[in-house]
Amino acid sequence: MKIGVKVTILIVIAVVGLAIVGVFGIRGIDGLNNMINYIGEVPVRNSNLANEVMEHFSVVRANTAMMIIDANNPESLKADLEKIEEAAGDMYAILDTLHNSASEQGKVFIKKIQDAVLESGHERKAMTDMVIAGDVAGASVIRSTTYARDAGAVTDAIDKYVTFASAQVHQAVEIDSTELAASTQMTMYIVIALVLVILIVVAVIVIRGITKGLKQAVEAVRKISEGDFDVDLETTSKDEIGILMDSSKDMVNAIKTCISAAEHIAKNVENGKLDSRADTKLVKGAYADMLSGVNGLIEAFYVPLQIIVVFVRDISNGIVPPKITNDFRGEFGELEIDMNNCIDTLAYIVTNVNRIGAEAREGILEHRVDVTKLQNAWNELVSGVNGILENADNIINDAGKTLSTMATGDLTPRITAAYKGKFGEMKDNINNLGDSLTDL
Repeated sequence: MKIGVKVTILIVIAVVGLAIVGVFGIRGIDGLNNMINYIGEVPVRNSNLANEVMEHFSVVRANTAMMIIDANNPESLKADLEKIEEAAGDMYAILDTLHNSASEQGKVFIKKIQDAVLESGHERKAMTDMVIAGDVAGASVIRSTTYARDAGAVTDAIDKYVTFASAQVHQAVEIDSTELAASTQMTMYIVIALVLVILIVVAVIVIRGITKGLKQAVEAVRKISEGDFDVDLETTSKDEIGILMDSSKDMVNAIKTCISAAEHIAKNVENGKLDSRADTKLVKGAYADMLSGVNGLIEAFYVPLQIIVVFVRDISNGIVPPKITNDFRGEFGELEIDMNNCIDTLAYIVTNVNRIGAEAREGILEHRVDVTKLQNAWNELVSGVNGILENADNIINDAGKTLSTMATGDLTPRITAAYKGKFGEMKDNINNLGDSLTDL
């Protein structure tokens, strides 16, 4: 039996109990019904009608004031007069209704209201005629004197009737119903007590059935939250607790699937295999999103690493690779910048070393590579190439000057600069040639 059914049983018991209580309550309420009907049908209704008279009279007063303000605007004046007539008509109709339904004492108050309204109507009619005739000043005088007086009389008469009607309501409420109420209360107390006892017994039975499964579910969830997925989620319950346990079992299986997939990918990454991805079709919802995130993380490393592999392979094979144009971000972006700088440096070295090599083959030895654009080991490497050219250029220049002088018959010059290795041998051979020619 599902929890909803169990709770429904409790609710049915409660509703039945309330129905019984209601039956006894209705019997007591019937005794008060006539009193309530009288209060609602006569005093309260008449009090509300009097308030409606006050509301319509307020509309009449407001538009009477607007009539004076709009005296020079025919359209607005016409609208004001229409509102006055409409509100006044409604007011007279309500007063007739009140007079027909009021008690004899109430009719005295209603007559006073009608007389005051009629008197204020005469003053309002005089103001209207003056406004239409163009005498706005005269209308304003009436509004602030006799009309204001009569309007106050209307308000006072209505207030007195409302006070009278409220007193009638109070008088009607004072009907003696103490004995009826006491009897009804006692019966209702007994029925409520019986219903509560039945509800408590049934509730204990239902709660025990619910809490047993909940304890098992809570213990399982606690272990899962601690990373222990060896939990007991077996149940024979078919209610919501059983559904909860089955759903928890599905959740545990989904988490295990994610963990297994993550471990598989991690192992492949440790072995240098970055082309392995988790199968997101094995799970649903956020679990699939999580595996997609893991795949995305591997992909984020895979692409830059592939580019680095190609970059290193090309350089190791003596190939200056093209610049990287991927839009990497963060540290991958910094790596892209560094690799492109390396490509620029290699391209600069290769281009300029090839240039001075070609010039050297043409006998042009005075040009050098600008090492100020290079740093550290690259600077040392190219500086070494420049040094080789410098030494070759120096020994050739010294040899050329010495041999040119000897060719003129002057055998005295010798190469005095210090040279090593083959350059030293060349120096010695030229100097020995000069010595041999001198001895002839």
